[in-house]
Amino acid sequence: MKKDLICIILPISFMIINFIAYAVSAAPIQCRMTADDYATEVLLNRDYVDYNLDSLKNADNVLKYNGKYAFKSFYGNNLYTITSEQEDTSAKNPSKKKLLSVRLQIPLSKVEENISYFRITSFRRFNYADLDSNVKGWIKACNEKADSCVFEKEDISITIEKKDNAFSGYIYFLNPQFDACYNTGDCNGKCMYFSSERRCISRAVIEEIDNLILSIGIANNFDDFVMSRKTETGAYSISKLIPGNNGTIKWEDAMKEELLWLKGHDMIHITERDIMEIAILSGAGKVLGNKVLYGVNEAGSLAWTYHVNENSRTAGKDDCEEFPPETAGITGFIAFDTKLLNKAYVLVPLIFAGFIVLLILILFIAAKILDKKNAVRIRRVVSE
Repeated sequence: MKKDLICIILPISFMIINFIAYAVSAAPIQCRMTADDYATEVLLNRDYVDYNLDSLKNADNVLKYNGKYAFKSFYGNNLYTITSEQEDTSAKNPSKKKLLSVRLQIPLSKVEENISYFRITSFRRFNYADLDSNVKGWIKACNEKADSCVFEKEDISITIEKKDNAFSGYIYFLNPQFDACYNTGDCNGKCMYFSSERRCISRAVIEEIDNLILSIGIANNFDDFVMSRKTETGAYSISKLIPGNNGTIKWEDAMKEELLWLKGHDMIHITERDIMEIAILSGAGKVLGNKVLYGVNEAGSLAWTYHVNENSRTAGKDDCEEFPPETAGITGFIAFDTKLLNKAYVLVPLIFAGFIVLLILILFIAAKILDKKNAVRIRRVVSE
């Protein structure tokens, strides 16, 4: 009886595990737009630029985490400033010297959204696919082992994964708006069954998929990729990050104002010309490997610049993190510690009194010197 039970349970367990693995590996990207897409950053790595963040250590309304300081930007409520110390890994001879990074981040909240899809599962096993390839116009996210990558463009999501030294794939059409078709003549593209209905995948969509498939070298074209296939329809829940104020930020103005504010509060020592040159280059998504820094630009000159890094990102649990976290405790704009300032106010009367005493002492000594000179002058007059 036990053996029979085991024989029943084991296959069911394997089926469940395989189904879960299949669902996870084939799923489109969660939070296609991450926090990095709603931020801009500069690394202040020019040799004479200096900084001092001591005033942030005891300030109120400042989130301190992982060696970073985050607070509301004075440019507006819908923007945060994040400062951190980093090493300049882009330099020819990287050193351990810490440099200041200033990042502007739009606040983000996460929502869940139910979307419908048409899916094509290719049963073909392919010998080759270049998962390191970055195809222009397509967003790519890979798992940590880089043996499964998802390529997305608009409402097309294609997963390519490697198993047992062979490649296979899935195509999702998200929120599909495909017209019904009854024969090839009704469709300028590909007429395919999804469940019990035939739908027309337009020629434009087919060409986009052809471009990706050829670029990574997995198949000759769309038809080749889906020659042996299964089609289905369904719906699933997807996470999205929603930016505050719809993400409408004038990044150039925001970076200029924030750097000027930090300079005015003696946190950074930098020229206004540097600030203007940095601000002009600032834009959404220019963070991490794409951030603004001082280095060799496209013309081969030393200047404030940035490098376009098209490498794929590794999909991870942090992709859908909200900012700021609910535990941040930021209720308003930054407020600096006034203890030292209060001590200074106490010292002002004492300093003033000391100055008056010193002035009286100087006048007293001057008067004594004048008296002596007058006494000598009088004796000379009398003796004459």
